Amino acid sequence: SAPINEIRISVTLRTKIGEPVTENTQVRFIIGTSLNRARLDEIVLGEVEDLVGDVNGIHVKASGDVNGVFWFHARGQLQNESNVGWVLLVSTVTEFGEYLVEFYNSNFKPFRYFDISGGVVTSVSITPT
Repeated sequence: SAPINEIRISVTLRTKIGEPVTENTQVRFIIGTSLNRARLDEIVLGEVEDLVGDVNGIHVKASGDVNGVFWFHARGQLQNESNVGWVLLVSTVTEFGEYLVEFYNSNFKPFRYFDISGGVVTSVSITPT
């Protein structure tokens, strides 16, 4: 059977004056896995609400906190997989309550890559400086 692996992806969002983004924002990750698509459906931890697959991978709505950190966490029997790309999508809410996508790369050009391997915790974090 596959080893127990863990994936943690997080991003910290700040306003232009450096305050944490906590309202009127939705963050999604697209995780470009091919070997673990079905397995990620079963092992999501946290309050991830919308796990959807398409040809590019798994779309995950991230959970957020008061510090402007948006995250996804999964743990379970995942196949080892190299160079798993992921894309960050940030949406904001308009005055009419609609989400506007600020960034989306429909050709799936990954923002970063990570490996899933041998029981190692895979952690990818981005905090603007």
